[in-house]
Amino acid sequence: MTRSDPGVVDAAATRSDAPATAMSTPAATDGTDIPDAHGRAAVDLVRCLARPTPSGDERADAVALARESDPKEVLAAASALGVGPLVCTHVENGGEAFPAALRDQTGEYRRRMMARSLHLLTALHAILDAFGASGVRALAYKGPVLATVAYGDVGGRAFSDLDLFVPREDLPAAATALADLGFALDPEDPTRFSPADVARGGHVVRPPAEFRFVRHDGVVVELRWRLGSRVRPFPLTFDDCWNRRVDVVVGGRSVPTFGHEDRLLVLARHGAKHHWNRLGWAVDVAALLTRVDVDWPVVEARADALGARRVLAACVLLAAETADAPVPPLVLARARADPRVRTVVADAVTDYDTEPLTAAFGVDGPRARIVDALLCDSRRAWLLYRLRLGFEPQEVDAETVPLPRALHRLYHVVRPLRLASALWRPDTEGRERR
Repeated sequence: MTRSDPGVVDAAATRSDAPATAMSTPAATDGTDIPDAHGRAAVDLVRCLARPTPSGDERADAVALARESDPKEVLAAASALGVGPLVCTHVENGGEAFPAALRDQTGEYRRRMMARSLHLLTALHAILDAFGASGVRALAYKGPVLATVAYGDVGGRAFSDLDLFVPREDLPAAATALADLGFALDPEDPTRFSPADVARGGHVVRPPAEFRFVRHDGVVVELRWRLGSRVRPFPLTFDDCWNRRVDVVVGGRSVPTFGHEDRLLVLARHGAKHHWNRLGWAVDVAALLTRVDVDWPVVEARADALGARRVLAACVLLAAETADAPVPPLVLARARADPRVRTVVADAVTDYDTEPLTAAFGVDGPRARIVDALLCDSRRAWLLYRLRLGFEPQEVDAETVPLPRALHRLYHVVRPLRLASALWRPDTEGRERR
């Protein structure tokens, strides 16, 4: 698998005033066994319950829809949308109002997900112990930490891997500690860089922002040293996050993680990166804001400093409109007053309504570039984004035109020439590799 290159885009994405357009992506799964098609009633049921606290009307609608739905389709839809455990919780809390067959399915799903979650949690504890012994600072986020903070329970949110944020200089020691625990770099996610290469810095070709490690027992670790990219910067540094960290008790152990304001910004950045094409990410934000107090002036000021004002605005508006996130009225009013933010949110909601089972990962091409352009905070930010997209060398450039390291600066010329050539390439495969 080649790391993706976002280079060639639709004409609409080349303008900072790109209009709202209908966007769609191929359907895929999130790793569970998802049928090709779901009953509409099952999807609508999940939409009713995909929020921290459904209203009385939403609960009543869900009960009525449950009578028309295949229980397996309900759980498959909930998994695909990233809200499986939350839907199970609401069904279980509804008791006999829901059909026994659905309750049986949710119970089995919960047992399976909890076993997986505890397996990953045990691995996280071992990794943090190994990092501590090696002097590696690390912040755990998403996975069992987000499940605990946002939902109050390690089993409250489905996750399939462990996410760790480390300083760049600690990458080699972290990789060695993981190797001692039986992990290896994922051969399905190849890169020309090693953790030691990235730690040394000074690269012309953009190195990956994270390394993916796998182990024979199915545990996957994503080791991240940068939250943004050189094309789409998000300069929230490790040291700043470490200095503002909080400790959360996860599975009986204290785990260092992001402070609440930083966590909200990281979730907003992650959703924007994948163009908010999965309902569960908006629900995660709503669940987080339901359980923790956020200093809104601080988080908004921090977003402005990061060049992520619209990223944050789209995040909280989407979470409020789809999952009833408790966002202050003034914050929502500012988000709604921005037509670009409204466009991004309206398009995501349209997807949830018309293509709810579309997978988020792998979104690329014109759709991605349009959303990226709309979420730029200024024309200057948009222009810099376009320049980086066209001239910032990517790994695919080095794969296509191998050069000795001494000549790597030529990739700043190679890249635009290669992209210009690719625009006229008639073969579909070539277009997909850009």
